[in-house]
Amino acid sequence: MFARSNDLRAAWTFRPRLSMRGILDRLVALDALYRQRRTLASLDDRMLRDIGVTRAEVDEEIKRPLRF
Repeated sequence: MFARSNDLRAAWTFRPRLSMRGILDRLVALDALYRQRRTLASLDDRMLRDIGVTRAEVDEEIKRPLRF
């Protein structure tokens, strides 16, 4: 019983999920995704057809949240 309570306590201790480097890398990736979506939104319908994407697909992608 004692060993089990120690296991539970260890399971609930705080452990950061990301290091500062990991957080910075993720922020850089989110910025890149934001810029890509903005660029995609600026393309006209002819350009979208060239890459095989519809305006509806672009609108759907732009509405998706950026997740950390």
